[in-house]
Amino acid sequence: MNVVVLTRNPRGIASRFLARRSVEVVGVLLDEGTVTDRRAHLRAKARKLRRIGPTALPVGLALRRAYAAAAGDVPALGELDVTVTRVPTLNGEEARDALRRLGADDAAPQRLDLARRLLRQLPATNWFKRNPFVGDHIKTGDAGLYDLLLHSQDRAYTVPEFAALVSGAGLEIAAFIEPWRYEPASYVNDGLLLKKLSPPDRLARAEMAELLAGNLKVHIAYVVKRGRAATAVARADDPTLIPVLRDDDGPTLARNSKPGGALTAHAEGLDIRFPLPARAGPILARIDGRRTLQDIHRELAADIGRLDWGAFKDEFDRLFTVFNGVNKMFLQSRS
Repeated sequence: MNVVVLTRNPRGIASRFLARRSVEVVGVLLDEGTVTDRRAHLRAKARKLRRIGPTALPVGLALRRAYAAAAGDVPALGELDVTVTRVPTLNGEEARDALRRLGADDAAPQRLDLARRLLRQLPATNWFKRNPFVGDHIKTGDAGLYDLLLHSQDRAYTVPEFAALVSGAGLEIAAFIEPWRYEPASYVNDGLLLKKLSPPDRLARAEMAELLAGNLKVHIAYVVKRGRAATAVARADDPTLIPVLRDDDGPTLARNSKPGGALTAHAEGLDIRFPLPARAGPILARIDGRRTLQDIHRELAADIGRLDWGAFKDEFDRLFTVFNGVNKMFLQSRS
C-alpha cells in the first residue's frame, strides 16, 4: 500500500511525522493555496472558536507550545528525503492527478483488492453507497470497478470544461447526445424559471441542464471544425430532406400513437414524458426512410384536407424535437 501525506504546512505536524520515518511514505502533497476571501477565513475561525468554546482557547495554545517544545526544531519538508508535489489546492484536479500518479506503482490486483475492501467498509452515509445509479463495479466485475474508480487517466469534465477541451483542439461541439438531456426545458416547465434557465447560447443551456439533472455521468458529442457547428446539423427547413427512424418502424409507432400521447425518456432513475403533436400518428405512419418532408406533407394534406406547409412544419418540428432528442429520428439528404 502506498502512503501519501497531505498537508498545508511545510513545517508542521506532517514534517514531524515524516522525520520519525516510522512509516514508508511515497510522497507529499503540499497545498500552496492562499486565503482569497479573508472574511470567509475569519468566519471559519469564528465558527471553530464557537464550537470548542472560548475557555478552551488558552488551553489549546498552551498545549501547542508544550508539544512544540517537546518535539524540538521541526524540519521543513524540503529538508526531508521525500518527494513533495506542490498543488494549488488539495480539492482540485491537480491533487487528484498527483494521487493517481503516486499510486500507479501498485499492481492492479492489489489496487482492486483494496478498492473492494474499502467499498465493503463504506458507511451507509457515503455518497457513493447512497447512489443507486452507479453500478459499473457491480454489473461488470473487476473491469467495471477498475474503469470506474482506478483508471489512471480518468478525469471528470463539466460541460464548460468539455467545451474548452474541444475548442483547444480547433473544434466545436455541434450536438450533444442525447440532446434532450442538455436542455433545461426537459426538466423545468415553469415559464418564469425557463426564461432564467434557458439562455440563447446552447452551451450555456447545456451547462444549466447538467446542473439541473445531476445524473450525467459522461458527455458524448458530435464535434466539427470551428465555425461549422451552425451549419453542420441538418434542420427541417429543407423540404427535400428525408426523416429516418432509428431502430423503429414508422407505421408501427403510428398504430401505438394516440392523440394527446407522449414519449417517455429514461435516464439513470429519471423518467420524462414529452408530449407529442396532435398529428404525430399520421406523420409517423409516412416515415419510411424514403419519403421526403415534402412528400409527407403532400400526402397528409391530401388525406385530411387543407394543410399548408407552415402548419405541417410546426407539427413536424415538435415531433422531430422529441424523437431526435432521444436519438430515435434523424434527417438525411437524398445525395
